[in-house]
Amino acid sequence: MSFPVTVRMYRGFLGDCFLITAGAAGSRSHILIDFGILQGTSGAPTRMREVAADIWARTGGKLDLLVVTHEHFDHIAGFKFASGWFFDVIEAPDEAAFRAGRKIEIGQLWLGWTEDPDDAMGTSLQERFAAAHQKLAALRIALDVPTPVAGGVFGLPAFEGLDEDPASLAAGKKPRNSREIYAQLKAVAGDIIYLSPGHVLDTPGDTALRAHVLGPPRDEKLLFKALPSSGEAKETYLGLDASGDDNARAQARSPFSDRYRWRTLEQLSPATPRALSPAEIFLREHYVDATTPCRFAGRAAPSGHACAQDFLCGRWQGYRQIGNVMAPVENALAIRMDSNTNNSSLVIAFALPDGTTMLFAADAQVGSWLSWEKVDYADHKTRAKLDITSAQLLARARLYKVGHHGSHNATLKAQGLELMTHPELVVLIPTDEAFALHQGSKGWLMPNPETYKGLIRQSRGRILRGDLKLPDVRARLAGLLESDDDLADVELADFEHGVVEETDLYCDFHILR
Repeated sequence: MSFPVTVRMYRGFLGDCFLITAGAAGSRSHILIDFGILQGTSGAPTRMREVAADIWARTGGKLDLLVVTHEHFDHIAGFKFASGWFFDVIEAPDEAAFRAGRKIEIGQLWLGWTEDPDDAMGTSLQERFAAAHQKLAALRIALDVPTPVAGGVFGLPAFEGLDEDPASLAAGKKPRNSREIYAQLKAVAGDIIYLSPGHVLDTPGDTALRAHVLGPPRDEKLLFKALPSSGEAKETYLGLDASGDDNARAQARSPFSDRYRWRTLEQLSPATPRALSPAEIFLREHYVDATTPCRFAGRAAPSGHACAQDFLCGRWQGYRQIGNVMAPVENALAIRMDSNTNNSSLVIAFALPDGTTMLFAADAQVGSWLSWEKVDYADHKTRAKLDITSAQLLARARLYKVGHHGSHNATLKAQGLELMTHPELVVLIPTDEAFALHQGSKGWLMPNPETYKGLIRQSRGRILRGDLKLPDVRARLAGLLESDDDLADVELADFEHGVVEETDLYCDFHILR
């Protein structure tokens, strides 16, 4: 039996929030996948309250299913900023007036096995995450210095939700914000199901979709594998780096992590008044103090001295100083926490009545993708084995919700995107590219240029983005195809008339009508 299916991607921010509506009028079911926005987004509380109001209007105040993929704030922050729509909490008068007594009911809540209190491995993992968060909070206190390194490292708490008092976290006096949100969701949900790879079950409601669970993996080696392999074994579209750079092509193709690269003064401080010799560049990059704007600070400078003309004046290379010796330790911990949390993402392929699928990969990174090949599928209730493979689910994909906003290590190549061979593949990228480029010390590439080219090729340009409306996406794609030799052979495909409807708040893709 066929029925209409619409995927609504909420837009205008860096974060995942998708509302799936299945069925015709009178028998519709509604599935919300995540409700997040990156911390630091201007007007985030207001935006998420607007999204909540739209969810209420679209669903009549009843979600048949809420899927929370993982605990990063760009996937759950809406439950904090628009808490009154879901929980019994004390609201500010303006928030209560905006909501006007409307409430969203959650029928069923799906979480990954990593959240199951009765799962020994999941409990152990949560304990390790909690200990790591405490350590990170303590290091935040210890490294509270205004350096580029610290600024770059502490961009990651925008994902982790560490906008709270680090002293309370470091002392173990309170759980991190994400744990409080999960506890509230569990308290109000009608039913909770914890899912593992291979589980196959129907979504609740009048009109069901068949859901196939691909991740998170239970193999710890893969659960903690975030980066692609080196050399010819590399699984993704580029090497290790995910930061922004003026030369995006060279950045994307570099085989080295950014920390090991030679970077010129021009790259670090574009407003350079004169060309520097190699020796001057070396001294500036290796030995300049990060916190002293002038090398003569505290004493009389020579007559005619100007910092802008003196290659030893500057504040960009403090990470080479002994004073920041702990920063790499903190950086490694923060990045590892971020990656491990991403790989704990609940990944689901929903089967549509025409036999095609919709893949929602959350923020799954390399290890999770690699694990899908060995997943054996069985009915969640009867445990009866099913004759289907992950490769088949990917081959049938008509919709791919791009992993981790299009970043460098969240869409595999041969073992991922290139398996999505359906001729009508559409990709959804919940990103704000301009905002991402201002995060951290060097910016985040979301989407990464090489990953984006792979998405263009595989979908033939059927791309919907959270930061651009379709006409702007198409105009950019046309320009990119003209300017980039790698895409010279790609012919853009059109969307069918009426399958995409857009407002400033959301983009609707009518995948089945």
